[in-house]
Amino acid sequence: MAIRIYNNVDTDYICSECANEVFLRASICEHCKERLTGFSGKSTSLNVSKKTDYYNYELEKVLGKKIKTGLICPKCESPQKNNDAEFCIKCGESLFPKKLIKIKQCPDCKSNYNIDDIFCDKDGKKLINKKIEVDDDNPNYKIINQKKSERKNNDSSDELPMNWYRFITYIMCPISMIVSFGMMLLPYSEPYSSAYYLFDLILICILYNGLTSKTSWSWKLLLVLYVLNSIFGRIDYIEEWGPILYLMFVLIVNVSTTFPNYLYFNKRKHLFIN
Repeated sequence: MAIRIYNNVDTDYICSECANEVFLRASICEHCKERLTGFSGKSTSLNVSKKTDYYNYELEKVLGKKIKTGLICPKCESPQKNNDAEFCIKCGESLFPKKLIKIKQCPDCKSNYNIDDIFCDKDGKKLINKKIEVDDDNPNYKIINQKKSERKNNDSSDELPMNWYRFITYIMCPISMIVSFGMMLLPYSEPYSSAYYLFDLILICILYNGLTSKTSWSWKLLLVLYVLNSIFGRIDYIEEWGPILYLMFVLIVNVSTTFPNYLYFNKRKHLFIN
């Protein structure tokens, strides 16, 4: 896990794992995919601007490790393979764009002076206003992702246990499919009951396929099925219990099942990326 380190000068946050900028409300760093938790204290805050030469040095002191910088295209923001490149490898744009600045220039010897100077100190001529192109002061070097060779795979059970996911995927889903299929074929089943169990079987098959592939929507579908089951699973009791008691039952079931599952899968949503 990573923490947000606050830069008092630039008033933004960076990830303590990869040193890239992160948003205050982000739960996962979009660069290194580390889970973000908490905030840094004063002892791990920065007071140096990213525009100074000392930023990387100060950042390395805070993180306690070396950071890696790379050349980024100012147009398409693609990282470059070589830090001595002049043009973007992806779009061909100049990596060091020029900018116009105002100066004073001697009309005879062409010497350049600051904008507040008036006369040339070589020949005494009065200086004239001039605009010239110079290299941008910011050479577009940025912190790039660091891949740690010792880092374990994101789906490692040592980092985020996946036992409940495996139980739901490989035990609960197959059992539910067998039960739904069996209930659908019972000889005394009503036509609407058979249609209900067929629909249930189709949804569970879709859920099983999504969970095994770790698609981003699969765990959300699981939550939807929990909610639907809590609402319609005991719908025949609504006349016996009454609407209020039945609503309380639905709320209790969702608090005890759906909400814990939401917390569990939401922490692991970065693993469901297909």
